[in-house]
Amino acid sequence: MSKRRIALFMILSILLSLVVTTTAQPLTDIDDSPHREAIEQMVELGVLAGRGDGLFWPDDNLTRAEAAKVAMYLAGFDEEDAAVAAALPQAFDDVYAGMGRHEWALGWINLAAQEGIIEGYGDGKYGPGDTLQMIQWATILIRVLGYETKGLAWPTGYDQMADELGLTEGLEYVSRSHIRRDQMAKFSTNAVYDILRADGSRIIDFFEPTGISIALSSEVLAEGGGKTATITVTVTDKEGNPIKGAKVRFEAFCFEFDRNAQLSKSEVNTDASGKVKVTYTSLAEDDKKMVGIEVAVFNDDPVIEEFKQIQILAANSAAVVSGLVKDPFTGTPMKGLQVNFMLNDTQNVAWTETDDAGRYKAVVPTGRYYINFDTGLRGDRIIADLTSINKTYTVDYNKGIIKGVLTGVPTGTEVQAFNWSYFDRNDEATWEMPAYTQSDGSFTLVVRPRTYELFITGRDTGFKTGVIVKSGQVTDIGSVKAK
Repeated sequence: MSKRRIALFMILSILLSLVVTTTAQPLTDIDDSPHREAIEQMVELGVLAGRGDGLFWPDDNLTRAEAAKVAMYLAGFDEEDAAVAAALPQAFDDVYAGMGRHEWALGWINLAAQEGIIEGYGDGKYGPGDTLQMIQWATILIRVLGYETKGLAWPTGYDQMADELGLTEGLEYVSRSHIRRDQMAKFSTNAVYDILRADGSRIIDFFEPTGISIALSSEVLAEGGGKTATITVTVTDKEGNPIKGAKVRFEAFCFEFDRNAQLSKSEVNTDASGKVKVTYTSLAEDDKKMVGIEVAVFNDDPVIEEFKQIQILAANSAAVVSGLVKDPFTGTPMKGLQVNFMLNDTQNVAWTETDDAGRYKAVVPTGRYYINFDTGLRGDRIIADLTSINKTYTVDYNKGIIKGVLTGVPTGTEVQAFNWSYFDRNDEATWEMPAYTQSDGSFTLVVRPRTYELFITGRDTGFKTGVIVKSGQVTDIGSVKAK
C-alpha cells in the first residue's frame, strides 16, 4: 500500500467477464485506462477477460450478474459448482432458466444467494442487469472475505471498513458512485496480492499452482570472510510434485553494497527433483552485518512468478529475536511491517519483516539495539539489550485517534493536530504525524492523549479546537467545514 494505515486488515477482490479464461486474446481498449496494469494482472491470472474481439470495455459499469460470478469465484467456487447451483430452487422471481441475456449467471446468482453474499431487493427481485454502487460492491467483498459483523451499520459502517481495510487504495472511492470494470480490476490487485482473508489465507493462494521453499545450510557464518552457506530452493506444484526447469535467479546485497560476485551462480534451472543449490561465500566486510539474498522463481507452465528473501549473518556471537506486532487500536496483526535493528539513529545492522500473522524473526549480532518498527507513528521503537535470554519488550504507544470528515478541500489535503503547550518546532519528539484527506474528505490522526487544535497545513486558522484525545480511544469530530 502506498499510504500508511492505522488498521492493517486485508481485503478485497475483483472482476470478470462473461467467461473466465487463461488464454484471452490481447485487449486493445485499455491503453488509456488508469488501471491498465491492474487489468493485465487480473487477466494474466485468469480472473478477468474481455467481451470478445479484444475488447474489455473498461468504462462499463459492473452488473449484478457479473458481480455474482466474480464474488463466488473469489470465494473459491468454480464453473462446475455454478453448473450444479443452476439446478437449485429458484431464489429470485427474475432469475430462472430461460430468463434471457443473463441466464449464463443463473448458477452464480444462486450460489451468491445460498452463501448470503448478495441479497435481492426485498421484493423477490435480483435485478441481474442492474449496476452496482461502490458501497454495494464493498459490502459484497467484505462478506466474501469474512469481515462482516453483526450490527455493522449500512452504509456508513461499510464505508469505514472499506477504508480501514485498504479496499479503496489507489481509487477515487465515492460511496454512491457506480463501479466501473477497470476500477474493479484495481480493487482486485489490492486484494489478490496484498490482503489477508479473515481466516488468514490470501486470495492469491487460490490461483497459485506452486509451492516455493528455501532452505539455508546455516543462517550464521563465522566472522573473517571465506565462509560458505548453501541455499537450496525447491519448486513444486499444488500437489507437491517437483517442477523441473523452473528458472531461479539470485541477487545478494549487504545494505547498499552489491554482493552478487559472492554467489556461485546468479541463475539456474531446477533439476528433476525441483531443486537448485547455490552457495554464498562471505567477505570480511560482512562481519557483524546481515546479507540479504533475493530469490526469484519463474516458469511458464505452470505459471510461476515468486519472489522471496532470506538473510545470512556473519557474526561470532548471535541472538535470535522474535516477536509479534499488533495494531495498538484494533489488536490486528500488522503484516509486512519493516523491523530494523539500529546501533544508533543512522547505523542499521539487520532488518526483517512481519509475516501474514504479524510475527517476525531475525538473527543479529549480540549487543544493544534500537529496534524500529516502521509503523509510521512516532516513538515506534524499543531499546533492547540482546545479551539477556528470553526477555520480553513491549512498545507502549499510549496514543489515541482523531477521525472526521473535512469538507471543502481536495483529496490529499494535509491535516495536523497541535497542542500548543506541548509543541516545540525545534523538538521532533513533540511533533505529531499528519494525516491526508481521502476522496470523501475523511481523515485519521494518531496522537498522544491531550487536547488539540486541528489545522490544514499552511493555514493560520484552525478548523476545530478543543479536541480531547484519550489513550486507546477514538475521538470522532464528525463533519467539519474547512477554514
